[in-house]
Amino acid sequence: MVEVVMIDLGIIENDRMTVSVLRYMLRRCGDFRVLWAATTAVEGLRCCFQSDGKQPDVVLIDIMLEGISGLDVCREIRRNNQTIGVVCITAYAVGSFADRAVYSGAQAIISKDRTIVEIADTIRAVAHGKASCPFRSAIEAHDLLVAERADADDAGMEMTALSSMELAVMRAYHEGFSTREIARQHHIVPSTVLVHAHHVMAKLGVHTRVEAVRICLRDHLI
Repeated sequence: MVEVVMIDLGIIENDRMTVSVLRYMLRRCGDFRVLWAATTAVEGLRCCFQSDGKQPDVVLIDIMLEGISGLDVCREIRRNNQTIGVVCITAYAVGSFADRAVYSGAQAIISKDRTIVEIADTIRAVAHGKASCPFRSAIEAHDLLVAERADADDAGMEMTALSSMELAVMRAYHEGFSTREIARQHHIVPSTVLVHAHHVMAKLGVHTRVEAVRICLRDHLI
């Protein structure tokens, strides 16, 4: 009898129903073991880096987490870890996020609309160290992000000067979303979105959102 090699998973997804479905369906595949599931970015990062726990082989991260982009979470994991594979999942068009998923250090991105077989196959490929072009392996992505952080520090520019929420707002404006649409995405009121935008403009020393977005793009912050 062939021994099944189990793949240990972590899930970061703010929709509890989606977490339950993923946990149930992946367990039924027979070769996945869900170590933990987190509904917030903070909880997910804590689970990834807890010193007394088993590290997952792959983490599934929803791109649209509450109050923060899943891509920011991906980037934080990748900067601090070179072995955990990251698969981004989204209910939106994959093409809208693929390039940023690559830049954030993910090894794959897949739509939630895909079948569980397709999702499982994607996870298996990442767990076995495979990353299809243009995605990079976990080690390559880690080294690249570490090098970029070092370059930014040398230039006196700390890339985390803008908060994750501020970056998420700038990213959404760049994608053409209105203030009201951004507010709905992040479960906040429009005035709070405008506050974040004004904070960004103040930090960057500009007077318009267009200028702020342009600088964020230029410096690869979004």
